[in-house]
Amino acid sequence: MAEWIEIRDDILKRIGIVADRESIAAFVVGGYVRDHLRGKEVKDTDIVVIGSGVEFAKKVAKDLAEPIDSLRKLRYGNAAIG
Repeated sequence: MAEWIEIRDDILKRIGIVADRESIAAFVVGGYVRDHLRGKEVKDTDIVVIGSGVEFAKKVAKDLAEPIDSLRKLRYGNAAIG
């Protein structure tokens, strides 16, 4: 059975707002979930979207007012902000 985690991080909340506004399914995965469940400090956040991760990252970067150069395209349709 899936367990829901309450998101308290402001940036994740803003990412969720962008996903909702754009009708994009976005999921926090990986180390964030593991560390959060263990009560440890979260050091990075991975988000999976249904659709283009790069296009979603562009929308999030714009919403967060991050300079466009802070968006790095990685392999396999991944993107990193910051």
